[in-house]
Order: sequence, then C-alpha cells, then structure tokens
Amino acid sequence: LLVTVFAILFILAFILLIKWNFRLNDEKDLLQKLVFENDNELNVLSGQPNDFDDGEQFLSDEGFANDIDVFGHRSLFHLVNRTTTIHGTGQLADSLQKPMHSKPDIENYQQAIKILSQQTALRQLVTAHGLLHDEKEGNLHQIGAWLLTQNQLHHSKWVGIIRLVLP
Repeated sequence: LLVTVFAILFILAFILLIKWNFRLNDEKDLLQKLVFENDNELNVLSGQPNDFDDGEQFLSDEGFANDIDVFGHRSLFHLVNRTTTIHGTGQLADSLQKPMHSKPDIENYQQAIKILSQQTALRQLVTAHGLLHDEKEGNLHQIGAWLLTQNQLHHSKWVGIIRLVLP
C-alpha cells in the first residue's frame, strides 16, 4: 500500500513538473520575442534597418508607391511595419497605398494611434505573441469560410440517436 501511495505521488509530482516545464518554456519563448522586439526598436532608433518585413512584395509598376519609396528596403513601410500576421501586413500596405480622404476617418485613426501609443507594454505583448504563433497564409480566411459552412453533425442520424440514448 505504501509503495502504491509513493508511486501515485511520484506520478503526480512528475506530471506537475512537466506542466511547470512547459509553462517555463512558453515564458522563455515569449521573453525571447520581447527581447527581439526591443533590440529591433533600439536598432531602428540608431539608424539600422527594421527586422520586420520591408513590404517588397507590394512593389508594382502601378501607382506612385515606387516613386516615393513606400515599399522596399528602408522604405516608409519598412520603417513603420511591426505587423506579425499576413492580414496585418496587407492592411498596413493597403493603408499606405490607398490613404484615407474623409476627415472623420482620419481623426478616428489618429485617436486610435494616440490611445495605442500610450499602451507600450500591451503593444509589445501583442507583437511578441504574434511573432510566437507565426500565422500561416490563409488562416483567417479559412476560419471565416469554416464558420459559414452548414453544421454537418446537426443533421446526422447517428448523432441524433446518441443524443437521445445518452442522457
């Protein structure tokens, strides 16, 4: 009996240590991304290029973007880009290619930037989590399409039978 109790306690301690190890590894990974982010900011402030995407994929022969270095190495996009998702990168590129024209939209955008600029720790944490999770192209669109599909289990006969029998 004593051996069984010790075995159970050992297994529980082992499981808790594994869980603690995973949590510490997650914290370490997050801290490494925060260090990368802050090192990048220091480098940008000292005149070195940003380590985030430079937006070269948005260069085209159409429009004004090539003439005034909106995209590409050491461009406006490269200077301000801190996006961590494909959708965020696309949104930033769109906002630089198609600037806002209405005064209320511009004022709302300025207000949002003013609020976010005062939340440094939150911004850094969101960016670090974005860097950690490395979004793959199409994730958001695939989830949206999945949400619009009809529930297939709801109309299944065997699921209906299980719902009636199980209670």
